[in-house]
Amino acid sequence: PQFKARFQRAHEGDEAATRHIFAVKFTGFVTMGLVPLAVCMAFIPEMGLADYGLTVIAETSLYSLAWTVGLCALVVPLASFSARKPKNLVNYPQNRATSWNRRIYMLNLLGWAIYLFGYEFLFRGILLFPLAETVGVWPAIAVNIALCDATGPIFGVVADPLANRMYLGGIGVPVQVAPLDASMVKQIHPSRIQRPYRLVTSWMEEAKLQDLLPPHIDPEDVVARPVSGALKFCLLATGDAEIHARTGPYMEWDCAAGDAILRGMDIDVVDLNGKRLAYNSADLRVSGLRCSRV
Repeated sequence: PQFKARFQRAHEGDEAATRHIFAVKFTGFVTMGLVPLAVCMAFIPEMGLADYGLTVIAETSLYSLAWTVGLCALVVPLASFSARKPKNLVNYPQNRATSWNRRIYMLNLLGWAIYLFGYEFLFRGILLFPLAETVGVWPAIAVNIALCDATGPIFGVVADPLANRMYLGGIGVPVQVAPLDASMVKQIHPSRIQRPYRLVTSWMEEAKLQDLLPPHIDPEDVVARPVSGALKFCLLATGDAEIHARTGPYMEWDCAAGDAILRGMDIDVVDLNGKRLAYNSADLRVSGLRCSRV
């Protein structure tokens, strides 16, 4: 909220909204793309850009281009159709400018392009390629995966490659932690609930604290901190947090594994209306969620 307020004080109306959203996207590009790359280049100097996937392979470039064009021809019309649904318009476009001109369109396009480049480079480049070389291709792909049935996720695995750790659990399966090579699996016994309660949420969350909490929790009795990805669910499982919530959109595949792990602890992941998350929706989007040990 304070970040957004800075732009509202410095600019008016559509200009404030456009600059704010572009700054958010650029910040994501820096924190997910440039900063991890700089850290890797400093501490793993033997790996170059090509080792993280930033290269052009002439022999397969036409093949890759054909797949890109083909997938765009399929995905763009579907995305255009989905974008018109009222449920989607609750969260998008993030830039709430009332009058769009060419400059706003181009800044919006550029912002999303650099943000998604940073996001994909972090997860498909920096995390995937070195991890695949260490533990193999399929374990590297299974960084965040869940098994689902008609009731929702029933078993999940969440990997934290930077800590050489993965969490697994589900219905009827106690929560466990292990190194990525699964050489030693250990069952987790969550620590006691602490006061003030510890809330973990997204780095991009903009809602006020009271809007993130269950109705019975006093905001004065909560400390909040941002945590990356599905690890927020795992912190509840290990007892290192009491509450996880966010109002922004998730994709179902981002939360299914963590949901499964918490189901093994009888903790429900619910939407902001208190209803248990449903999966396999038309757009695979989750518009806010909350889970709590208290």
